[in-house]
Amino acid sequence: AAARGIAVSVLSASQRDVLVRTLEAKRLLDRFQHVVGLGHTHASGKLEEARELQSRLQLPPEDTLFIGDTLHDCEVARQVGWRALLVETGHQDRARLDEGGAPVCASLAQLLPTLAAAGEP
Repeated sequence: AAARGIAVSVLSASQRDVLVRTLEAKRLLDRFQHVVGLGHTHASGKLEEARELQSRLQLPPEDTLFIGDTLHDCEVARQVGWRALLVETGHQDRARLDEGGAPVCASLAQLLPTLAAAGEP
């Protein structure tokens, strides 16, 4: 993505320190512009964290594609003004994800073909 001038960030409801350790262990941390996870034990919620990330991105919200695996991710994306794409390898099955009205791909391997079919750059 970086080679194409596309910045990539992570937004997760996981604790930020756990998220950073996981990305470091997988040698992926340096690939992300922003890593956003909860920094405390009181769940402020993914929507609040997404709004904070949007302010840090300094881009029009419609220029951001949010890839998630739940209908909640789809709703968060819409509330922030991001476009959503869902992947069915997470917590909810395809039938449930289809209810969100966003493009859905079967796996991360299908991500680029799904984007192309949806007319994404």
